[in-house]
Amino acid sequence: MSVDEILGQPAPVGATVYRRGDVVCVGMPLPDLRQWEVHVAAAPHARGREAVAAMRSMLTEFWDSHPDVDELIAVPRAENRAVRVTNNLIGFALSEKVKVLWPDGIERETCIYRMPRP
Repeated sequence: MSVDEILGQPAPVGATVYRRGDVVCVGMPLPDLRQWEVHVAAAPHARGREAVAAMRSMLTEFWDSHPDVDELIAVPRAENRAVRVTNNLIGFALSEKVKVLWPDGIERETCIYRMPRP
């Protein structure tokens, strides 16, 4: 599977992509370059404990290769329970829930997860 197929959409242009089999971690710098937005995903056949271990490994690699970054942020829809659980399992902590206007023009309740540099 391609990275885009695993994510379910095209990876943003210029994103940093880590991959372990059919598990991916995609990061993009935010305007404050000490913060990056991160998305992790696993193909349906690759989900489970091994996927969580791969995600943790990729995040460790990210921290090692980006010493200037202080915080990672993940912003899933509040209704996406599977992503929210995964974020907790890989080390993110829920910071807040806010209403956000998504690119499709719909305002949705969105969770802000944060992970400070370990």
